[in-house]
Amino acid sequence: GWPENVKAQQRNWIGRSEGAEIDFTLADKDGVTPTDRKITVFTTRADTLFGVSFFLLPPESPLAAELVAGTEREAAFKELKEATEKVSSVDRQGSAREKHGVFTGRYVINPINGRPVPIWVADYVLMDYGTGAVMGVPCGDQRDFDFAKKYGLEIAPIICEKDDPLYDELKDERELKVTSVSWDHAMDAEGYLVQSGEFTGLKGGKHSEAVDAIIGWLSERGLGRKKVQFRLRDWLISRQRYWGNPIPMIHCDCCGDVPVPYDQLPVTLPDNLDLGAGETLAEYAPFYETTCPKCGKPAKRITDTMDTFTCSSWYYLRYCDPHNDKLPFSKEAVDRWMPVDNYIGGIEHAILHLLYSRFWTKVLRDLGMIDADEPFTNLLCQGMVKDHNGETMSKSKGNVVPPSSVIGPYGADTMRLVILFIAPPEKDFDWDEKAVAGANRFIKRAWSIVWQLSAGAHAGEFDAKSLKGQAGELFRTLNGLGARCTSDYDRGQFNTAISAVMEIVNAASKYLNETPAADRVPELDFRVAHDIVAILAPICPHWAEELYHEALHLEGSVYNEPWPEFDPELAKADTVEIAVQVMGKVRGHATIAADATREQTEKAALAAISEQLEGKTVRKVIVVPGKLVNVVAN
Repeated sequence: GWPENVKAQQRNWIGRSEGAEIDFTLADKDGVTPTDRKITVFTTRADTLFGVSFFLLPPESPLAAELVAGTEREAAFKELKEATEKVSSVDRQGSAREKHGVFTGRYVINPINGRPVPIWVADYVLMDYGTGAVMGVPCGDQRDFDFAKKYGLEIAPIICEKDDPLYDELKDERELKVTSVSWDHAMDAEGYLVQSGEFTGLKGGKHSEAVDAIIGWLSERGLGRKKVQFRLRDWLISRQRYWGNPIPMIHCDCCGDVPVPYDQLPVTLPDNLDLGAGETLAEYAPFYETTCPKCGKPAKRITDTMDTFTCSSWYYLRYCDPHNDKLPFSKEAVDRWMPVDNYIGGIEHAILHLLYSRFWTKVLRDLGMIDADEPFTNLLCQGMVKDHNGETMSKSKGNVVPPSSVIGPYGADTMRLVILFIAPPEKDFDWDEKAVAGANRFIKRAWSIVWQLSAGAHAGEFDAKSLKGQAGELFRTLNGLGARCTSDYDRGQFNTAISAVMEIVNAASKYLNETPAADRVPELDFRVAHDIVAILAPICPHWAEELYHEALHLEGSVYNEPWPEFDPELAKADTVEIAVQVMGKVRGHATIAADATREQTEKAALAAISEQLEGKTVRKVIVVPGKLVNVVAN
């Protein structure tokens, strides 16, 4: 019940990658003789190992600094590092950004073929990806391709589709024959291996036979191993600020860090700091000066506080048991209420609050404190309201519409209605003053219809099968649209739910206008009035509650009523009208039973256009059940 884009963001944030760690060997300064030093890379594409034409380290890498120390390349390396520090990690990885690099003068040995590979420092490589070292395969990666083009490095094709002319040339080549190409961009790294030793001819790509075969070869020789890697890092929860949960620890010079005794919990924040002057907990002696619970000597309370996500990650569990003064919550209370059925929150929380909440819930589940596996069954990420310039409304921009400007002239129910009707709840929308006025007109019209229906009406049973004409049509409309409205509410599609209510109101208006008072069914009138009020109540509470008492004369509250029941089967008409065509042109209409057979439909259609068929021979009759009949005649 979660939007796919939220799940995708969390999946990417966790960053699970199946691949391999591969050990390259650092060569001596002669560039050929291997040393005892290993440099490990992580890759999801071990099948491209034969195409490695350079080896990359990020500017922050201590190894990179070590390799250039004391050489003529050290100044260029430092210049690159200083320039890189001014660029965000997101921008550094951008494919359109120009790449910058410095050659270290050193080489590593490729474990698959023994070739020396030059080590470069490049600003598009990040320290926190994999091991911090990357193998450059320019034939299949656009950023590596751009880097190789700029610095004149090899671009060796080692994977080709069978319809690529290079495939025919290289399909039987096991050693590198072509090390440069005239391409203007990298190719998709899919297809079959070429120039790849004993693996030439194997199908490449992620999770391919070539990947498995090469990882297996490396593993047998102790040169590599399968590896599952995650981008997610440990969560640092301490913050050096006033707000947040105090960390209940005390530092003693004799005993070290000691937990605050249970009977002294909770540790609360002091409420007399001069926050306006920038005073912090670390500067407020009455807070941090204390004694050690173990030895009784003077000690210092930890002044860091926890990240506020440590509150928002479990507050929903406290809601299940808010008055418990012994525990955060009881397992019984949480197991009764959890998980949350519907959770509404902004998309900006996708990889923070919403991810931490899931993590927190699973930790508590593993500890046996709760049974729930997930905190929120369904998630709705609401859209944003935009102004006439298409900019998102915010107080900081000063472009908001004050609620009072709508509530004053129209009422709060109109505001609720227009916000939910103007667009699906997950979509952004432009604020429209005309839509506000339109929503108010509908509320007034629905108000009038309910009053007209309820005048002289009363609750009671009625025979649905005996309803004829407009009464029967209204009852069918109520059940069909009421069922659709209920389903739309369940799916969080409030705009279409409101549309269904509007259609019911239109049908009721037609019934009132075309049905003489003597022919109206009081019990049906009450049922329709009651159901209109009930299904609009979640959106227009004041409107609904007043009609419930004043028009329907009912006691209690509409919100204590069960939801109306609607039967889609009762929405089906006993008869349907179909079009009858002759040679593709409509020549009449026929009324048939809703469950009429093909033969009955054909007979009724021919009877309806009998005059148009005089003197003609019917050659063929085409029946589209429930819709039309086309007669071919000459």
